[in-house]
Amino acid sequence: MKRLLVICPYPPDSAGSQRFRYELYLPELQRRGIQVDIAPFWEQSDWEQLYLQGKTLAKLWGFCKAWLRWFYLLFSLGNYQMAIIHREASPIGPPWLEWVLARWCKIPFIYDFDDAIWLTDRNNESGFMRVIRARWKVAYLCRWATVVTPGNEYLAEFASWENKQLFLLPTAVDTSRFTPVRKQNNIPVVGWTGTHSTLRYLEGLLPVLNAVYSQHPFQLLVVCNTVPTFSFPNMRFVTWTKHREVDDLHEMDLGLMPLPDEPWTRGKCGFKAIQYMSVGIPAIASPVGVNCQIIHSGQNGFLADSHEEWVLSITRLIENEALRLEMGKAARQSIEKSYSLSANLPLFMAAVDRLQTN
Repeated sequence: MKRLLVICPYPPDSAGSQRFRYELYLPELQRRGIQVDIAPFWEQSDWEQLYLQGKTLAKLWGFCKAWLRWFYLLFSLGNYQMAIIHREASPIGPPWLEWVLARWCKIPFIYDFDDAIWLTDRNNESGFMRVIRARWKVAYLCRWATVVTPGNEYLAEFASWENKQLFLLPTAVDTSRFTPVRKQNNIPVVGWTGTHSTLRYLEGLLPVLNAVYSQHPFQLLVVCNTVPTFSFPNMRFVTWTKHREVDDLHEMDLGLMPLPDEPWTRGKCGFKAIQYMSVGIPAIASPVGVNCQIIHSGQNGFLADSHEEWVLSITRLIENEALRLEMGKAARQSIEKSYSLSANLPLFMAAVDRLQTN
């Protein structure tokens, strides 16, 4: 039996960037007789407290434990015939573990990433943080990889400078789990789901939402791991949980994905839109990066760039239930065709097969 090692930042089944990329396909690897071992940088308990206020010593101890685990992992690398590296082995420092795996042990591996992680989403990142984050290592990981599976064309263009063995692998959902339901809302529910890092993009849309609300009342449903610091006349906040993530989407009549057009955001894989559309609701998104491929404006959702376009798009969907249903059906079909587990499994397995024939 061949053994495959997964090196990743987060514990299994905890982060969207892992759950909806390589983790979707692990059961198929196991069905094909490949033993999969997962080596995350963070343990579950340390990951859960990483973004909590305080607990500095506990976070430092969690980080030290992670480095110790990596050190002991070095002695077992010889047990593996192939590997997957997702994003990076460690959030700081050079790619020493990856170097040992690729150059010393010569283990063929897939390098998978779903953000422009050679950049940063923080405009005020200090020079010290830029040094210790060592974002330059992304280029080296692309170079050392047997195969690279970037999440969209923008990421693929970057990777292609270092490696021509590319399998463009979109972020996907299991459409047997993410399914449409008939809405029972008394007033339209406009939804947004995301993490603390993207909540500011929704806050930037408040002038639009207030303008629409003054003429067409609706409920704003925010699903996030952080309580919003802004207010809205009719807002309901729900703490994100994996157990309820599909149910929360089912409560929405339409979904929002505002983004500024910046180098960092162009690397995003459109997962908010994919989630909304997978459960049969139209998405309204900024025409940034892969959003322009996922959404065919006027057919399965809307692309909105200006204040006026956002107001018009939200208003049209709030006013017209038949249009929401028609676009939602088209949205679901788009996801089944291009962004589902079944559509992308052959592509992932082709990348794994490339490892086995290397």
